[in-house]
Amino acid sequence: MKTQSFILGLMMLLTSSILFAQTTSKNSLVGTWNQLSSEYTLFDGTKASHTKETATRVDMFNATHWMRIAHRDGKFEDAMGGTYTMQNNKLKVTVLYSSNPSSVGTSFEIAYRIEGNKLYSDGTFMNSNGQTTTWHDIAERVEGGSTAK
Repeated sequence: MKTQSFILGLMMLLTSSILFAQTTSKNSLVGTWNQLSSEYTLFDGTKASHTKETATRVDMFNATHWMRIAHRDGKFEDAMGGTYTMQNNKLKVTVLYSSNPSSVGTSFEIAYRIEGNKLYSDGTFMNSNGQTTTWHDIAERVEGGSTAK
């Protein structure tokens, strides 16, 4: 319960800073993004995918920080967030907090592009055993505050 309250508090703080940043930032990534689909390969080589009908992923960015919360089949899956830097359509993301403690302190790069109201991102992450996971996500900018399916 404490973890959920902490995550909810962080989301509220991040949301208010995002609303402010959206009105003052020239960073086109700033805002809330609702994931439409994802294709990924897990550390063990398993390939999988999902769409917004089976999994809800919401990413929020302000000028310096990001957060993701995920639900699958109507149940909480995970949440994480931290800082990021941008350079040449690449994000360097650092996880500062997560519902999965082993993610805290990790960093990875994500190549991204924005076309209209769509965010396309491709990432690779290597764990401490040298195994990699990769993903290709498509998200849509949330207008008016609704992330409903």
